[in-house]
Amino acid sequence: MIKQILIIISVVAFLIRVVNYQYPPLLWDEASIGYNAYSILQTGHDEYGTFLPIIFKSFGDYKPGLYIYLTIPFVAIFGLTELSVRLPSMIIGSLIPLFLYLLITTLKPKSTKLALTAAILVAFNPWNIHFSKGAWETNILLFQLIFGSYIFLKNKYFASAIVFGLSLFTYQASKLLVPFMIINLIIYKKIFPIKFFILIGLFFIPVVYGMLFGADANRLKVMNLMSYTRPVTELTEITNESNQFDYNLFYSQPIFFTRNFLQRYFNFFSARFLLFEGDWNTMRHSAPYIGVILYPTFFFFIFGLILAIKQYHLHKYFLIWLIFAAVPAALSLDIIQAVRGLNLSVPIIYFSALGLSAIASKKNIILILTLYIASFAYYTDLYYNHLTQIKPEQSLVGYKQAIQYLELNGQNRQKIMTNFYGQAYIYYLFYTKYPPLKYQLQANLITNGVDIGVVEKIDDILFKTPDINQIKNSSQKTIAIAAYDEIIRQGFQIKDFVKISPIFYAYQN
Repeated sequence: MIKQILIIISVVAFLIRVVNYQYPPLLWDEASIGYNAYSILQTGHDEYGTFLPIIFKSFGDYKPGLYIYLTIPFVAIFGLTELSVRLPSMIIGSLIPLFLYLLITTLKPKSTKLALTAAILVAFNPWNIHFSKGAWETNILLFQLIFGSYIFLKNKYFASAIVFGLSLFTYQASKLLVPFMIINLIIYKKIFPIKFFILIGLFFIPVVYGMLFGADANRLKVMNLMSYTRPVTELTEITNESNQFDYNLFYSQPIFFTRNFLQRYFNFFSARFLLFEGDWNTMRHSAPYIGVILYPTFFFFIFGLILAIKQYHLHKYFLIWLIFAAVPAALSLDIIQAVRGLNLSVPIIYFSALGLSAIASKKNIILILTLYIASFAYYTDLYYNHLTQIKPEQSLVGYKQAIQYLELNGQNRQKIMTNFYGQAYIYYLFYTKYPPLKYQLQANLITNGVDIGVVEKIDDILFKTPDINQIKNSSQKTIAIAAYDEIIRQGFQIKDFVKISPIFYAYQN
């Protein structure tokens, strides 16, 4: 009976994630994942002509490449589409409930009710749904952390080392999360398998080298909190208001870093993030007007956490996970980051399930189900009807339509595509299925700083801000896609342009 229930949960979880798979629109990174998978499938090289890389160059920074390789079979089957790019995350996201159940029952063999409750909660949890509907590497990492822990506890150390080792090439946060997870497993199981550490150490060698000397070092410099220092004028002002001793005692850089770290860390446990706003720093990372968990889950989480603290020895594995889960995200520059903090969803779900399973009974189950159904319906409405409407530029609405319009109406014309919202070239490559071998010969990313770059030209297509006045007075036939802001700033009226999406407009002379 349990097997059938778990299958049903996984199937329902998959359907939730695959329905309306084109929504929200592809982000830059998703288009890049898809095109690089397509490029490797066609030529064995990435978009820049590198043969089967492990770390991929992308928009001026570098990303671990496991997700790209997971995408290749789906691109081979379904072609270069939104579905092929997102299916790996959808499938793996729908397996998380199953393996979370297995992890919990391995830790606590007589906890079937708790494990089933956790499996159901994570299947319907907004945070997990959001990042398994799109091509998010963080979702793959979350599965690896659960699966790797489960098989470690089953004494399959070689397989566990492979899973944890591969996770280092899945998402940047793994470089801190994996050591934490391994320490947690050692504390729980009180064992130190030498073969496991030898193998996992081999995976860490290229990672550490890359962080110190390779491409990862650039991203580390840009994104870590320690690189965030106050302006000299602010330091001077603080010193002038008191004295150097007072500054050293209360306002020095270590204190400044600690305060910023703690602020970011505790943001992940705030009602603002969990209940009311989600990722308020980047709106496309969560549905608007609601947090990253359902309303009832928050209160069951608080109750379950209190129960767990009282019985620490029974729940220490997830208590330790809860404590360290937000650390990697809190060490980055962003004030809140739902992407990097996704692994926190697991201990939150566990303690919510603990609280729910302790309270639930035949008398109140209807009330609990009603609260959850209402909360999930509210979340679904916000996700599908409001996410891309409130700030469409955050969700990059209309790139597909803009590229299609450009291709359909651009014959025998100079074509210009705005780069106002960034990385327009990758959408052009993706939606036109541009021949990878042809692009590799002309790939030219112009970097501006450490972590960003632009492509200005592919064949006869320019990626830049269109000069509407120049196009209007030119004898050369031109079609241009412009952003709303660009049109207004150049003094033109929107009614003179063809609206393609809420953020893109077309003009041709």
